[in-house]
Amino acid sequence: MKETLKRDSIDWSQSRIIFVSPSFSSYQKTSVNFKDVPFELWEISRFSNNTIGFNQISSNSKESIKALGKEKGTVIKNVSDEIEVSNEESHLSNVTPSVSSLYFELKERLMTWDGADFRFKKAHISVLNKNKVKVYLNIQKNQIKIHLLRRIDFKGDVTSQKVIFNLKDPNSVFKLKKGTHKEQYEYFLKDESDLDYVVMMLKQKFDS
Repeated sequence: MKETLKRDSIDWSQSRIIFVSPSFSSYQKTSVNFKDVPFELWEISRFSNNTIGFNQISSNSKESIKALGKEKGTVIKNVSDEIEVSNEESHLSNVTPSVSSLYFELKERLMTWDGADFRFKKAHISVLNKNKVKVYLNIQKNQIKIHLLRRIDFKGDVTSQKVIFNLKDPNSVFKLKKGTHKEQYEYFLKDESDLDYVVMMLKQKFDS
């Protein structure tokens, strides 16, 4: 982005290595069969119309790589101790039972959509449609904060950018939050009373 980052401006506990290749061997693919490896494998393809496609090699395994490096001083243990890998359990560790139940109900509905996938980051859960982030979920103790991106500018002049999504919200339950870097629709989901309507709103963004 032609900007210089200061060392202390980066959360190094969330850093990871991304390997990109036209293909990976079966041995390389099995290396990501753990829930907390600090690297990713992405296969890249070029098509005849110059379209570039990316496909992440991922796994739903719940096994931890830490079990392979318990001895002090091993590379696996050193890296595992430094890197904090977020997962579904970490996001739900401090929430009320009702919020946990609400999250799984929401997730079950969203996962019925073709191409839907969940990715777990430190600050939020991303809902993707074919590797493109569509919905941001922030699981809080008593509610789920939902963000739908309207437009963004990394340089801090968001009004100069084209609007990529306009939410049609007849009940006006989502609030438009405006900042210098991004504009996004925000909603706090607290119970199932508005769940059907909220899912309809999320589907708009998912299909956009």
